[in-house]
Amino acid sequence: MFNVFLLVQLFIQALHLSNNGLKSLPRNLFKMCLQLSTLDLHGTEITMDLLRQFEGWENFDERRRDKHQKQLDFRVVDSTAFDEGADKN
Repeated sequence: MFNVFLLVQLFIQALHLSNNGLKSLPRNLFKMCLQLSTLDLHGTEITMDLLRQFEGWENFDERRRDKHQKQLDFRVVDSTAFDEGADKN
């Protein structure tokens, strides 16, 4: 049987999860979602310290930075480009 959830994991590039009361995420999120480069967690209880402990954080962070590298090079990106909201808690 075709696993839609597995297919979504392979191709998902952005998760917008703000303002929904989340306190945690699957610890293997970054390992499972290999294309993920945007994660919006504003208004949740999830912290950057927690995310940095997840397996695959380094790869996610690299994808996130690569996504904005051109704007960074030309200094046209605003200060919210790297703000997932998790660091607000």
